Amino acid sequence: MKKSVLLKSPQRIMTRKYFLTELNKLMGSYLAEHGFKIKQNCTICKTANDFFCTIDLSFLTYNTIRLSSIHCWIKMVSLEKASTEIYYGHLTKEQIKEQYQMAVTLYGPRKEVEVDIYQDEQISLFVIAFKDYFEKVLLPFFNKYSDIQALSERYQEYDLEYQEGTGYIGDFKYLEKKGFSLGYSHAPSTIGRRVLIMKYINDPKVNDFIKWYQSCIESGQVGLESSRDYYLKVVQKLINWEVPQKYLK
Repeated sequence: MKKSVLLKSPQRIMTRKYFLTELNKLMGSYLAEHGFKIKQNCTICKTANDFFCTIDLSFLTYNTIRLSSIHCWIKMVSLEKASTEIYYGHLTKEQIKEQYQMAVTLYGPRKEVEVDIYQDEQISLFVIAFKDYFEKVLLPFFNKYSDIQALSERYQEYDLEYQEGTGYIGDFKYLEKKGFSLGYSHAPSTIGRRVLIMKYINDPKVNDFIKWYQSCIESGQVGLESSRDYYLKVVQKLINWEVPQKYLK
């Protein structure tokens, strides 16, 4: 009599679609309670009032899911639309749209993970760990900075020295380095955000900040000499920009 042979079930090929589908089954309702939704582009997002909150699950797929990091950011919609139009309004509609999609108002915590997921049980364990991180780190970040006043305070942490009667003191390279601390590689548009935020909260120092920015441009500290006229036009657009009605007190 022949012995029966037990065949092992083949190991599942963990695709992105399957991983996200299982995530949605396990914590879709939980995230929905906080206004978040899992999307097929590997992000977990929430739109509330004028703020768009995003959690990005960065991973590779090759039979398994190799999750490398979890990072997040906030986009203030009206601010970024204004900033994009001011700095990139000379581009085509598609290019302007692309710039807006990439725009970020404030980067949040980033967690390096480096883990392979290839079984359903591992997805369940990931969900447990993610919920803990979400509640302790991500949610407090989103709750705190989905507010124009809190954003202003955050940007002020990297401000220049201010002297009464003189205004802002310091060169552009100083603030450029501070802009990198906020996670931005394009310092001029970060400074433009600072101006817009000051106008949102009706900061009495906004005109002094604009004067400082303009002097940096005129002295050749911002961009190339060939781009000086472009940045001076940007300054004028920042001056002319009006705060959305709902933010006016």
